[in-house]
Amino acid sequence: MSVIVEVTKINESFIKISSNDESIYYELYEYFSFFVPGYKFMPKYKNDIWDGKIHLFNKRNRQLYSGLLYKLLNFCKQRKYKVFVSDNLKKVEEEKYNLKTLGLPYEAYDYQNTAVHKILNEKNSLILSPTGSGKSLIIYSAIRFLLQKKKKVLLVVPTVQLVEQMYNDFKEYGWNNIDDHVHIIYSGKEKTNRNETQVSTWQSIYKLPQKWFSDFDAVFVDEAHEAQADSLKGIMEKCINAEYRIGLTGTIKDAKVHELVLNGLFGPTYVTIKTKKLMDDDILSNLKITCLMLKHPIEKSKIVSKFKYADEIKVITKDNRRNNFIINLSLDLENNTLVLFNLVKKHGEKIYKLYQEKNAKLPSEKQKKIFFIHGKIPVEEREKIRKFTEENNNVIILASYGTFSTGINIKNLNNGLFAHPYKSKIKVLQSIGRFLRKAPNGKAAKLFDISDDYTHGTKKNTTYKHALERMKLYEKENFNYSIKVLKL
Repeated sequence: MSVIVEVTKINESFIKISSNDESIYYELYEYFSFFVPGYKFMPKYKNDIWDGKIHLFNKRNRQLYSGLLYKLLNFCKQRKYKVFVSDNLKKVEEEKYNLKTLGLPYEAYDYQNTAVHKILNEKNSLILSPTGSGKSLIIYSAIRFLLQKKKKVLLVVPTVQLVEQMYNDFKEYGWNNIDDHVHIIYSGKEKTNRNETQVSTWQSIYKLPQKWFSDFDAVFVDEAHEAQADSLKGIMEKCINAEYRIGLTGTIKDAKVHELVLNGLFGPTYVTIKTKKLMDDDILSNLKITCLMLKHPIEKSKIVSKFKYADEIKVITKDNRRNNFIINLSLDLENNTLVLFNLVKKHGEKIYKLYQEKNAKLPSEKQKKIFFIHGKIPVEEREKIRKFTEENNNVIILASYGTFSTGINIKNLNNGLFAHPYKSKIKVLQSIGRFLRKAPNGKAAKLFDISDDYTHGTKKNTTYKHALERMKLYEKENFNYSIKVLKL
């Protein structure tokens, strides 16, 4: 008996699978699954209650995310199963779009044109576009064409500041009377959906009822890897009438949401262009990374090399020699500098106080304008600082990773310092993205990755090992980097 698989559309979020062979459902249950990171240490797995996997195919109702249709077709093709797909799931004839008709202030790159065509014709895509590639222009262009088709659009971003930045980017691209078409939503803003386009953080809307989401014909999620999995799934599952389902991200390595889930919610992964290509084509700054390895005294290394990560971080953030090194280095750098830290009270506030003291002692002509940004700084103030930095020189922004590592676009940054030893690939790559945009002066950006060597004998400290992992990442991404060892 030949196996037959029938695929029908339930709504824009889910498809249903039927077959003349019951065993297919068990195959699909395993095929569309993945192990949860760290599952072996979880009580349910240890007690044999759970197999450690997330299963995206529901055996009970036989439903699957619509974005995984392409993987389902590959599954059937590999096994030579006969597949029948309902007409309302089949691709329609491709349309042509001319971005020049949007009156953009400058000409879009070919890869941006291609990405917009991909979004509007495929309708379901996970767009992988590196930091600095102009994702906001891609989103803007796609939304403007969708509004011409009388579609209603929801755009979801990870932070309040990115809501404001996206709104300002849209104005810069030439959207006249933008307030008549776009409504922004975050804490304190009205959660209306009467405008054609809503721009919101996912945190502000994920608890809203399905009725609110059902009005949208299209949903875009920028920095999709940043969202919490359950919240992102909740939003996308409620958008039952959104035929355009687009996720955008600079990287999906080590994302909070598994790639299979992202594909299910949005569709196949499409890579617009690589960072190295953007550098080679002189679109992005040819970033120079200097890994500054601070070698600590033997007496201290004997002790710290045995510490666990949290205790080591306490030592690092309290080390005045290290903090003064960061401050002196950044004060000596020309033009604008972004210094990224992690712990506000235990590190950021301490560095900021030292900055103020040292900066005040400098001759007036050498003094810098210094800003301190963290989660409690109002988003309107952060946006003013961002714009001020773009229009001025000799500015230092001391910012937490949480506020400035992802998505923030400052076109006039020449220097960067990693003051906290992160290991996360996504956090590192997103942070690097702040320094890839070409500055008006045309100079290559400089990034100083500061790390700490407390090695004693054969015992390597944790953050030193994290630094080695970052260097492997720089090597893999073809970044121009060098290593300097300095005795502290």
